[in-house]
Amino acid sequence: MFQDNTSRYEAAIEYERHGLKTTPLRVWDKRPAFKPAYEQPIATEEKLKEYYLEKNYNIGVICGIASDWLFVIDTDDKGVTKKFRSQISDLMKLNPPVVETRRGCHFYFKCSDVVGRSFEKQEKIDFKKKGHVVAPPSIIPHGKEYQGSLFEYSFTDCFRDIPRISWEDLPFKSKEVENIDKEFIRTESGILIPKGERPHGISLNYYRILLGDKWKYASRSDAEQALVVYLIRSGWAAGMIYDLFEKNAKEGTKYRDKGKDRQAYLKHNYDNAFGYLASNRRRIDKHLDRVTQWAENSNNWKGRGASTDQAVFLAFLDIARRTGKVASISASCREIAEAAGLDQRTASRVLDRIPFLKHFENNKIDDFKSTVWELNVPKRLLSNATKSPIPTQYLGDSKGIFLKHDVFREKGIGKNGFRILMIGLDFKEWRSLSEIVALTNINRRTIERKILKMEAAGLIEIHGQLYNRLFRRIENADFDKSAEILGTAGTLKRQKAKHKIERGAYKKV
Repeated sequence: MFQDNTSRYEAAIEYERHGLKTTPLRVWDKRPAFKPAYEQPIATEEKLKEYYLEKNYNIGVICGIASDWLFVIDTDDKGVTKKFRSQISDLMKLNPPVVETRRGCHFYFKCSDVVGRSFEKQEKIDFKKKGHVVAPPSIIPHGKEYQGSLFEYSFTDCFRDIPRISWEDLPFKSKEVENIDKEFIRTESGILIPKGERPHGISLNYYRILLGDKWKYASRSDAEQALVVYLIRSGWAAGMIYDLFEKNAKEGTKYRDKGKDRQAYLKHNYDNAFGYLASNRRRIDKHLDRVTQWAENSNNWKGRGASTDQAVFLAFLDIARRTGKVASISASCREIAEAAGLDQRTASRVLDRIPFLKHFENNKIDDFKSTVWELNVPKRLLSNATKSPIPTQYLGDSKGIFLKHDVFREKGIGKNGFRILMIGLDFKEWRSLSEIVALTNINRRTIERKILKMEAAGLIEIHGQLYNRLFRRIENADFDKSAEILGTAGTLKRQKAKHKIERGAYKKV
């Protein structure tokens, strides 16, 4: 029976809510839809809608560290249940969720002890410490040629919390421990992490901070602040960072120690990160700024496919900025095509003809396979590119007169609007959307949303249309009038009165 997309989308939401990292699989298939499949950032609700509601992707659940040490025992034959009756019975006493497949079952556990350990080989039993499993309500064809009737993965019982178990609780285990010193990182808490993994696309050294490990920093607070800076620099939005900490930060982290105040603590780190990034721009950022400014000049692109070439190159530059390098950039043609808003075939042709890009893997661009790239734009082309100054004079004014105005309240343009207005925009120089993204490190969609509010409130002016729009701050704009237009006039006064009453009540108590 076919499942409608609504049930697939709702299931994906449920998996993510329970701390399981999902990855889209190809339609009616077990193979990942994207590569690298296991290094994608935290999926936003919009992405989950796109994958499972608007499209027909199957759902994969990633095993290992990204899903809080998910460990799945996969039996490929229902006869195994009879053969290993006592072992299966012991597993069922642990009350795991069980997924029934066409030939066998998946038993879901969470176990960090399996890292670096091995299991005795058993016929038709697979122990999934990494990779992914197909999850309900995915549908795939069966048979060697993937033909014939369809079957669906389904839970034999309602979804329950996945039991967290130790090595001693598992059957089929071996006493061997494999290459612990060479292939794994041992955190301060004693947990082992495979060196080759990049959970959620995060560098392993930074991910260990979520496990309570200070790494090279003096304190947990410094380590977590450094992680937030790393995530913003990699293009993560505020909601994605919050989800990452909420789902993956363990006991022993400063974030967990904050208890009910953890969201305010993370917000404070998020605000501090923008100040640090604006004041400490990397050499690679400045170089990519100049390349982006050159690429955004339409006069530099000639021929029938000029606009397509420009879109693909700008999309590639966004990926380069996120990775923070110009060589050894790992990106698939599909990823670049999606960022440029084009189909894979067109993007592949464009990537093959842009002279500044060199790819290395078998000299072939694959839609799904991640290709290694190098960016090399001749210096002579950039010699005339304008250098944009980075205005930081307003950055430390988070307690000053500007940010305290009603126009920057939550229902107005907010703190992100403040950064865009005061850091990303200038009242003399026109700036493109990509320049604003580079200067503020705020998500492009967020900037587009805020800019509409700012224009309506009379704070900025816009020149051009669609992809050629340029933006400029209006000098000496009337903030009071803007607050009235946005409907936030008087908000600060009301908040102060409310806080005064609350402080009085607290003192009385």
